[in-house]
Order: sequence, then C-alpha cells, then structure tokens
Amino acid sequence: MTAPWADLVCVVRRPPPARTDRGEPPCQRTAGHLAWSTVPERITSADVQHVARLARLQLTPDELATYTGQLDSMLGHFADIDTLDLVAVEPMTQPYALTNVLRDDVPGPTLDRDEVLACAPAAEDGRFRVPPILGEAP
Repeated sequence: MTAPWADLVCVVRRPPPARTDRGEPPCQRTAGHLAWSTVPERITSADVQHVARLARLQLTPDELATYTGQLDSMLGHFADIDTLDLVAVEPMTQPYALTNVLRDDVPGPTLDRDEVLACAPAAEDGRFRVPPILGEAP
C-alpha cells in the first residue's frame, strides 16, 4: 500500500504518475507552479506505520494511534485549504513585509587612538600587535 503523500516525494525525485491508484490526477500545473489537486480523505495507521518504517522509527501502539490522529487532522486542514479559490493570490515567501529598523548613523565621541594603544600589551604601527596564529611565521 502506498502512503498518501508518496506522490509528493515522487515530485522531488521524478515526475508524478499520470494517475493515482484512485484514478484521479495527483497534481496540476498552474502558472508554472505545482499545485496538488487532491488530498486523501483519511490516513490509516498502516500509512503511518509505513512512513515510520521508512524513517526507521519504532512506534508503540499508543504512539501509532496518536500520530495517525494528528496526521489525519492535518490532512483534514489541508483539504479545507484545497477548497479555497487561490488562483488570484500571489505566492509569497513571507506573510509580513520585512523592513529593517535602523537608527540614524550619527558620529559620537570616541576614544583617542594613542591613549587606547598605550594601554595595549603590544602595539605596532598604530595597531594592536597580536601573536601569530595558524603556524604563520612572525
């Protein structure tokens, strides 16, 4: 038995089949984007067990029941989303407009270079002198 989301994995690796085992097309192309046209009505514990085995997870019967319910709930939500008319909605990467909040770049008082270098353990040519690293010659 194939997991309901197996067609999703196939899109990454190879084109999806022309028809699913239920006879409907698994996806459709709209404006250059891949849009899923169907969501399985129910997910079974056998489907969850199959995916768990692929992920090399050993699930207890309680975990299997919990995860089956959670995944079925998610697929129900996806089915609700599939009923929406989103043809005129532009795809987006961020739900909110991102803008940088920056303060004005105003010069302020700084320390005197000679005074700072006088406090350093070693200074040379107006800069801090540090020991060589990564095997560099001094």
